[in-house]
Amino acid sequence: MGGIQSCLAPAPYTALCAKNLDDTILSYYMDLASDKFGGSIKSVSDQYFGNADNLIDENDPQEDEEELDKDGDRDGWQSRRHVDEAWAIIKLGCHGRLYGFDINTINFNDAAPLTATVEASPSSQSRGPNKARLRCYGIAVPNWPQNLKKEVNLASAQKGARITRWTDTQNANNPNVLMDHGKTSEDGWETPHSREANRNDYVVIQLASPGTLNSLVISTEHYLGNAPNAISIDGCYSVEEDPAYDYTADWIEIVRHESVEENAINKFNVTNNKKIFSHLRLTVHPGLSISFF
Repeated sequence: MGGIQSCLAPAPYTALCAKNLDDTILSYYMDLASDKFGGSIKSVSDQYFGNADNLIDENDPQEDEEELDKDGDRDGWQSRRHVDEAWAIIKLGCHGRLYGFDINTINFNDAAPLTATVEASPSSQSRGPNKARLRCYGIAVPNWPQNLKKEVNLASAQKGARITRWTDTQNANNPNVLMDHGKTSEDGWETPHSREANRNDYVVIQLASPGTLNSLVISTEHYLGNAPNAISIDGCYSVEEDPAYDYTADWIEIVRHESVEENAINKFNVTNNKKIFSHLRLTVHPGLSISFF
């Protein structure tokens, strides 16, 4: 999981002995530092050979054995050599709780740091040069204004909405579907191709906050020929993260098997707009592709 990791007391940590992030609990959380999520580099001490913006690039670095011992044009952050300490200040895309970090030193051989320190306050700070990526995995925590009068997207990952249950084990636990307006078809949820009849995959979304709903938007942007024929949406109220563990949770039909257009924004008005919901269940018929919800 990258180079040697360290942190300041009183924040104990456990190093994860895994080469693949998907094999760890961190795959359950979002990278709050990602540029796609709104993260940005606010300040950096030195980036002579590699731009610090690479640290928060959502795309993973590509391994290149020919570049291991070369300086410059690195797909990562690299300072001048012989610098005792280099640092970068990263502003997370939103307020949040952090559960783990991935410090990636791919393509840095003799130039990789021996240790790294990650400190958190109103901004995140990482000291130690020459890293390909820094991932800060956690959960967004909404910072609601006291007098909130305008509509907000309660299903936005940047406000704290999360996918808590899914049928598509390959792709559905993907926060992209809770991000507004993906740039390509890769920024959405595409279910596996299957000859199984009536697959009907679904995701259960815990909203950023319980609330009433005025409208629901399903985007199939960038999907031509592989958008679902129809969708259905149900809602419930539960104090549990996953309503499957709440025997009192009562799912209510909000949108009944409505057809959707491909490569389009599909909007549905909610007639029961006085009911408070904490979770939504989005089902695609048959399982195909959604850009965002």
